[in-house]
Amino acid sequence: MKKSTFIKNTFWLTATSFVLRFAGMYFRIFLSGKIGSGGIGLYQMIGSVFVFFTAFITGGLQTAATRQIKDRLCAGNGKAAKSAVGYTIIIAVAFSFFCAAVCFVFSGFISLRFIKDANAVPAVKLMGCILPFMAVSAVIRGWFIARCKAEIPSFSLVIEQAVRLALLFVIIPDNASSAHTLFQIMLCDMLGEAVSAAFLAINYGIDSSKIKKCGGEPPSRFIKEHFHIVLPMTLGKYLSSFLRTAENLIAPSLLAVTLGTAGGVSAFGLVKGMALPLIMFPASMLNSVTVLIIPELSSALSQKNYCKIRYAVQRNFEITAFFSFITAAIFYFLAKQLAEGIYHDSAVAPIITALAPLIPVMYFDGMADGILKGLDKQNATFLYSIADCILRLVLIYFSVPRFGMLGFLTVMFASNIFTCFLNCRKMVKTVGHIDGALEKLVIPAIFSVASVVLARFFAVKICKAQGFYYMLIFGGLAIIVYIMCMAIFYAPILRKKHI
Repeated sequence: MKKSTFIKNTFWLTATSFVLRFAGMYFRIFLSGKIGSGGIGLYQMIGSVFVFFTAFITGGLQTAATRQIKDRLCAGNGKAAKSAVGYTIIIAVAFSFFCAAVCFVFSGFISLRFIKDANAVPAVKLMGCILPFMAVSAVIRGWFIARCKAEIPSFSLVIEQAVRLALLFVIIPDNASSAHTLFQIMLCDMLGEAVSAAFLAINYGIDSSKIKKCGGEPPSRFIKEHFHIVLPMTLGKYLSSFLRTAENLIAPSLLAVTLGTAGGVSAFGLVKGMALPLIMFPASMLNSVTVLIIPELSSALSQKNYCKIRYAVQRNFEITAFFSFITAAIFYFLAKQLAEGIYHDSAVAPIITALAPLIPVMYFDGMADGILKGLDKQNATFLYSIADCILRLVLIYFSVPRFGMLGFLTVMFASNIFTCFLNCRKMVKTVGHIDGALEKLVIPAIFSVASVVLARFFAVKICKAQGFYYMLIFGGLAIIVYIMCMAIFYAPILRKKHI
């Protein structure tokens, strides 16, 4: 991919991701005003079950489609690339209909046995109807990512969220019950996915008509390659989704030992439904780079261009280090303002403060996981994911009933550090050591702390009330000072390299 095309596609995916995450945050704020943190906790538990059923689609479908289509397009085999789309859609839709049937038939059992709330039955029945649309969208997005046309899948995601939010505002009344509201949310999700899938299908028809129907390959070759990529990722996603679903369903009951039943669900909603989405919001840019680098790494691997692979990994490491430490520092110092300004709930602030130091670990883990999948190391990520989920369940079972929220947050730290270590170690073993890795970690960390301390000093002088303007001035100053420090420090090094 040309550098200009990569930058353009990164812009589209980053801008879209920010819009979607902003919409998601706004949706949670809107929803918390309707049904409170307890309702958010119930919605999060239903979402955990939904994630399990979407594991095939999110686990490896889009990645497999992107890699297979990219390889065939690079080889000038347009007919095989189109066939890859068709075969993948058939497999995905067939499996999604099976999952939808399971959702509908066993909705009562799932709601009463696992979610432990009969109010979830209508929502669980309806969520299966979303899966076929998600399957079609995932495959076609893989086509456009492989074609280096990120604007089309970006528009589709924006359209999906716009339809979803518009319908939510129209449909949900102020005095709706939790059960009725959850069903309406799933209905809006389904209609948003349907419109997005239709948009993608139309654009795919237009774009694929420009590809020459040359080449071709037997279906058996595609199917063998497809399942070589998909099976480890999907099995890993299913097992990890199953274990994470179990975690998300037992965690509230274990938190209830120290906090009471209502307190356990609310605490779970504060962590998983409010704090985590907020601290993962800035990861949009990193996620965009990871999505785009997967087909590039796959293409470089097939061409045995190891220099290109190493260069891409080095740049991703630097970008992640540059971005994650300043993000962690800002969240740590602005936790109270963010909690009260966004959620109007100061109870979220201590959780944001506690999780802020974990941000670099989570961001590096996501970066390494994406690189390994692009390098055909999905078997390793599968094993690491399973080991992590088992570790989390064991630690939650023994620590949460005794230590409550402190135990739950400690488990999150242990889990994320564990997977980040395994993924990064595997990445280094695969591509070689990262040049100057320690310096690339230490320097951003030091400058991040210095920047936020300096920004806080001036922000307090400028704004006496620590409200919106304080938060804006603090964040802006911290970012400006941080960028200046990094530029001054690295300017001589870059000049020397240029010479």
